[in-house]
Amino acid sequence: LDRIRLLEPAFTITRTADGIVLPSFGSAAVEPAAPAPAEPAPAQAGPTTEVALELADARIDRAKLRFGDRTVKPFFATRIDRLDVRARGIRWPGPRVENLTLAMLGMNGAKLDVQGSILPGKSVLDAKLVKLGLAQFNPYVTPTGYGLADGALSLESTAKIEKDVYKTSTDVVVSKLEMGGSEGESLFQQNFGIPLSVALGLLKELDGNITLAVPVDGDRGGMKLGLGSIAGQALRSALMGALASPLKLLGAITADGKVQSLAPEPVVFVAGNSELAPEGAERIEQIAGLLSGSPGIALTLSGGTS
Repeated sequence: LDRIRLLEPAFTITRTADGIVLPSFGSAAVEPAAPAPAEPAPAQAGPTTEVALELADARIDRAKLRFGDRTVKPFFATRIDRLDVRARGIRWPGPRVENLTLAMLGMNGAKLDVQGSILPGKSVLDAKLVKLGLAQFNPYVTPTGYGLADGALSLESTAKIEKDVYKTSTDVVVSKLEMGGSEGESLFQQNFGIPLSVALGLLKELDGNITLAVPVDGDRGGMKLGLGSIAGQALRSALMGALASPLKLLGAITADGKVQSLAPEPVVFVAGNSELAPEGAERIEQIAGLLSGSPGIALTLSGGTS
């Protein structure tokens, strides 16, 4: 085939406990029952037919999609206001797509662009997501004990797959994130050793953004574990990596991806007067650097003698 174009299609996808609900078209036609054969025909083994498809150019222009999920409470609903897809050099079996571009607008103002190619043994995909609102996904988050009050996610990702080896690098920026939940606070404390509110305060930059770099690599053995679990481990590593510098300034001790002790070292004065000792002046500089880079952190100072 030389060209296929689908103009302004509209889809509705609903997920229920029984699976994805597919739309029905027209009315069901009732056909008369065929007479039963006198005797079954013997099965004959015929030659295997292999269907091959080659399509030079395929386009979907200005598609719209509504998605609802009734497996969560409250029900999740969103829509894509515009979806444009163009693929060239499509072949099946393969799959093979020599050039793929996708542009999406929707989900409460988010924008997604994908470019790349899908080739046997060598695939490359670049994706850029801008300002995906997070609060709309609260129905998926609340069962874990957390709650999303505000925030937007942006990311740039590159994925390369060569035969049995894959490599992805993703830069994530979360802006204006506000989350909580007593169960989530307790769970985060157990997993990372510090309260969630403290971690968010340490992660947020002067502009209120949280920036993480999440690399994911693997091979056929890693694929058996599931890309989702590997990405989760990489995200945890990226989170602890971003926290490492401010935690070090606080004097925290970390091991095995968890804060073992969060006891800031004191600011020492010269015995008997109000002058800072040399190590005290150095400690003041560390605290000043921490507070200037982490506006979400507040410290309470109290005096003591020894």
